[in-house]
Amino acid sequence: MNDQDPDRAQDRDDIGTLIRLAEQDSKIPTARAARVREAAHEQWAQEIERRRRRRRVGSVLAAAAMIAGVAFLIRAIPGSGSNGATTITAHIEQLEGRVETAALGGDAWSVVAAGDTINAAATVRTMTGRLSLRLDSGHCVRLDRDSELRFLDEGGLELVAGTIYIDSGPQGRIAGIDLHTPYGIVQEIGTQYEARMSDGVLRLRLREGSVILRRPDGDHTVDAGNELRVSSTRDPEIVPIEAFGPHWDWVSEIASIPDFQGRTADEFLRWLAREKGWTLAFADNDVANAARQTVLEGDLRRFSPDEALQIVTTTSRLRYTTEAGVLRVTAER
Repeated sequence: MNDQDPDRAQDRDDIGTLIRLAEQDSKIPTARAARVREAAHEQWAQEIERRRRRRRVGSVLAAAAMIAGVAFLIRAIPGSGSNGATTITAHIEQLEGRVETAALGGDAWSVVAAGDTINAAATVRTMTGRLSLRLDSGHCVRLDRDSELRFLDEGGLELVAGTIYIDSGPQGRIAGIDLHTPYGIVQEIGTQYEARMSDGVLRLRLREGSVILRRPDGDHTVDAGNELRVSSTRDPEIVPIEAFGPHWDWVSEIASIPDFQGRTADEFLRWLAREKGWTLAFADNDVANAARQTVLEGDLRRFSPDEALQIVTTTSRLRYTTEAGVLRVTAER
């Protein structure tokens, strides 16, 4: 690939815009501007390499499919999924490490990349990687390392191993989706929740909304701010938890940042606060108005959420602190 590659040229334009935004205020500390510039260059280089690998892998997989004459088929089998869909497809928004997929019940595993689509009746496993998916139902689904997930014909999901995070959007804007586990079926209502299977125990951690775990011995409801622990050797137990903290870090680390081009700093801050489980607090009305009136330029999607927060606040003449689950935003002094 040479400097005439259109993808590379576009990446330079996008990252260049962010760097110029970060440098436009002479009051920005030199060290912070340097960190932003360094992060931008590193993200650009990584994106170029990812695209190269994706093209190479895509070419190999396409050739293999032609030789073998094998393709995934979306089977429209009537089912009883809670969102009314007969099948589920998912778009890979973010990926790190090695992630593989295979037809449901098959053993021919293929490596996937960001931008790929996982069709119905398939299994995906993360191994050493992590994965963020957007289902056609609108749900955001993320898998931690060493996890395996099946997309069922009837429209639900099955967690075979590891950890999954499901976000159905604020205030139940989209229909719930069933998650099948060896410990019961999880039905959710407008939630952000994590299901983790480890050492013979299922842990359901709720950030937002509520879920019902349906089991032969009865149903168990879990509300936001609580964790349900279930195993085959002891009675179900509910304990309080925080919606933020280190045990949630993996969720935001693999988050895919939406396109905030032309949107406001306030919208970005509210999105980030929800991703982190934080409460957003502005110092006063003037600061809140400034965030609502600041329109963002440049593409933040190639940055991590933490890097994007630094860029947005710096270029918006804002400052922030985080303490005890509160993202406090103040004016630049």
